[in-house]
Amino acid sequence: ARAQIYFVSLGLAYIGVELWFVPRFVLYLGHPSHALSVVLFSMLTASGVGSALSSRFVRSARTISIVALCIVALLGLEWLALPRIFDSTLNLAFPARVAITVALVATPAVLMGMPFPSGLTLTTRTEGFVARAWVLNGVASVIASVGATLVAISNGFGAVLALAALCYGVAAFAVRGADS
Repeated sequence: ARAQIYFVSLGLAYIGVELWFVPRFVLYLGHPSHALSVVLFSMLTASGVGSALSSRFVRSARTISIVALCIVALLGLEWLALPRIFDSTLNLAFPARVAITVALVATPAVLMGMPFPSGLTLTTRTEGFVARAWVLNGVASVIASVGATLVAISNGFGAVLALAALCYGVAAFAVRGADS
């Protein structure tokens, strides 16, 4: 049950963060399509890098838990810092703002790419669980895309980020014992 909670939490959290980042950068980059393309490119590329690095750095449930909690901390830091960064760099040329966006999104996204493959490695001892983990994560991602939109409409995008961070926190605790 803990492993299932872990993979569902990761699916909910990742999409929640993604859907929090995109509207944050719309005004900063000047157009919704710019924000969507730069944020998605940055998140997917950086998460892929994190996934590739995970086998070198993340080898235990304890380390996965620490990574998940570091993601929560980075997201909190970005929530606090983005308004100041935007205010101080909005006058820069578009390419410079794109580079700043890539750096701001990629920083937590590298870590966000680590828990899923590390969790799969941890749970491969359970017969047939890898396929179930993918399904749980995928379904949670679809639910999160609709749920995050509803939460944003009713409570704002800050609530979306708070719930995403909470899901990473749940994953940090669920991974303990997830291999059993």
